[in-house]
Amino acid sequence: MGTARDLMIVALDAATSRPVTQGDLSLGLAGAEVIDLLGAEVVTLDGDRIVSRLAPPLDDPLLDQAATALVRDKPYEPVEDWLWRRGRGLAQQYVTTLEEEGLVSRPRASWLPFRGTTWPTPVESAARQRALHRGATDEPVLATLAAAVGVRDEVPEDLAAPEDSAEAVLAAVVGAVTELRRRPPPPGHRGRRLSPTSGAVPEPRRPPCQAARTSSMVTGRCSCSDSVHASAIQPASRASSIVQGEGRVPATTSVNAVSSAR
Repeated sequence: MGTARDLMIVALDAATSRPVTQGDLSLGLAGAEVIDLLGAEVVTLDGDRIVSRLAPPLDDPLLDQAATALVRDKPYEPVEDWLWRRGRGLAQQYVTTLEEEGLVSRPRASWLPFRGTTWPTPVESAARQRALHRGATDEPVLATLAAAVGVRDEVPEDLAAPEDSAEAVLAAVVGAVTELRRRPPPPGHRGRRLSPTSGAVPEPRRPPCQAARTSSMVTGRCSCSDSVHASAIQPASRASSIVQGEGRVPATTSVNAVSSAR
């Protein structure tokens, strides 16, 4: 457990030099929550669907909230649908909670009049050290999520393979972030990033015209691992566009993390 929190902390830690889109991060956090719930044995995956199990309340209030939000009736909810539903505004929820817990703080802006943001930064803590250690050691799940949402450019080609269930979730996150980035920007869009001063941010909301194609990428009807493996054998520019989205600065091998060890 703790992957979602670690992803949020790593993203905030890198935000001063590497802005991250809130919508991308929210989708990544929703995926990280599924992986945390799998680790806590609160859910299992049946194909591409999240099957909830009876479990006591969790110590993490955000993860407990995620568990409460699970669909508990058959046919259950596909991972993809969970990402779009749970991900709506999720990055802000994590920031608010981490700020209340004293794990992040807002900089004093009086001597930084031109910085243009008061987004909080992680304070020195055991939680920050754990998150940074996972990032520095290329822990497969966190490294892949960070690359998918744009916190880092690439992951090592020899990255260890995650468990099958985690791999399925990671592939769903890659597909959802790709679809979000391909959406036409709204009128007046100016590249809204991880900054509260940038106005309304494009949060996860499935593009209706793309839903069928995304579903075929990440559901059991078309193996999600096969889809990600397919990206790995494309030219480098194509591989980078799958994580970075069309029209963004390419990032060599970002998506290959899901299949690099195979």
